[in-house]
Amino acid sequence: MQKASTSGSTGQAFASSSWLINHYLSKAPQVFRHIASLPIYPGDRVLDLGCGIGFYMEYFLRMVGTTGKVVGLDHDAKLIEIAKENLQRSFFDNWDAVNSDIFKFSSNFKEFNKFILFNGLSYQTDLYSKIEFLYKSIPTGSLLIIKDFDMSTSVYNPIDKKLHGELIEAVRKEVIVHPTRNINKFVGAALHGISKQISGAKSTSSIWSYIHTHPFSEQQIAFMRETNASSIAMARSHCSDELIFYIKSQFLGDEALFYTLKSASFIENEHVVIMPA
Repeated sequence: MQKASTSGSTGQAFASSSWLINHYLSKAPQVFRHIASLPIYPGDRVLDLGCGIGFYMEYFLRMVGTTGKVVGLDHDAKLIEIAKENLQRSFFDNWDAVNSDIFKFSSNFKEFNKFILFNGLSYQTDLYSKIEFLYKSIPTGSLLIIKDFDMSTSVYNPIDKKLHGELIEAVRKEVIVHPTRNINKFVGAALHGISKQISGAKSTSSIWSYIHTHPFSEQQIAFMRETNASSIAMARSHCSDELIFYIKSQFLGDEALFYTLKSASFIENEHVVIMPA
């Protein structure tokens, strides 16, 4: 993985900041239900591509049991250090965390049968070639499981739908203008189509929804606040003054209105594709 300002082959923007940790913690209570739905079984050998701080690895370790193994891979050495610290405090010892680029590590893919790529494509250009490379590099009989989010399918309620639509389009325009500079917040929905275009590939798709309602936790507020702040900062040149004022008053200021409304809710959608080799 990488920080937003670097140009490695894989990564999560803001990965070394509180944003990523708050994102994980804000949806942690709902994560295991989704993870448990994945076809990961005792004895499996799981490679977590772009593992970050190892948040998902402990879930996978519970699923593979003592006869399996989970290895986390990340471009960012600092994140690997954090992942090791986190996992060393757990009950499990059948894991490893490796500082390496995903594509350079592909010669070792033969040692695994389940490959996880969670929220690692949002920082890439040419998504098709990246997915095709990974799919064609994994051994026969294994699974490639990809998950990423899509800003256009997330829902805030109550919200001014016209202005929310303007924000989505402003971010989309900026991604088109500067595809290598910014996080692509619209990868998720595209995964479903891309996976079906790869020659010989079959895939199944699903959507994981995380529902956050008032009263929000500190982590949920921090995640929503920073997400809206980054969206406005990223797409400011495409935003009207009305939109900027609206986002600031609803989400960013000390007296942000959204977090005080008893009817407020936020639904975050992540798109999942499973591709058997």
